[in-house]
Amino acid sequence: AIFWGPLIAFYNKRSQQEPPIDEAKRKLILNSAKAIPVASALLSPVGVQAAMNDPIVRPVTIPIDNLPSGLEGLKILQLTDVHLGLHIDADQFEKIAKSAQKYNPDLVVLTGDIADDYSKLGPALEHLKVLAPPLGIYACIGNHEIYRGRKTAERIYQEQGIHFLCDNGTTVERGGARFWLAGADDPARLFK
Repeated sequence: AIFWGPLIAFYNKRSQQEPPIDEAKRKLILNSAKAIPVASALLSPVGVQAAMNDPIVRPVTIPIDNLPSGLEGLKILQLTDVHLGLHIDADQFEKIAKSAQKYNPDLVVLTGDIADDYSKLGPALEHLKVLAPPLGIYACIGNHEIYRGRKTAERIYQEQGIHFLCDNGTTVERGGARFWLAGADDPARLFK
């Protein structure tokens, strides 16, 4: 009791003291807060316009030393952070599929944040099926799927015949060579 009394009195005394106000910091925070709506208003039309444009398929060559000959020329179409929803509709996936068809992808991977509106996910995935990649279509989770309801996303992927990888993987074989394809769960799961 002798120890706790002074400690509590000390905390009560300290908690009643106001810290000095840093006017420069206050001004910076207020000006930053004012800039957010302005930046949003200015950049929103740019984002909407970008969403309306035809998708761009950008081929990227990744050199890998000692790659087995069966994997030479392997083509993977990766889609990530599409955010199907208000500005991006399922028909964008039709445009993506048409743009990617000329590359004949061997494998399609969806690496998270594909949909903010799950009503658009099934129809969008239907468009990807026209690619008929010989090694399949695989998906993993993103934080937006976690926030919107991961079980629903998993169910839609399963209904569409999309292989779902989440903290697991599978062996994929091409031309007698094999590689391990794995999907990681999103760290956002730790906060849900």
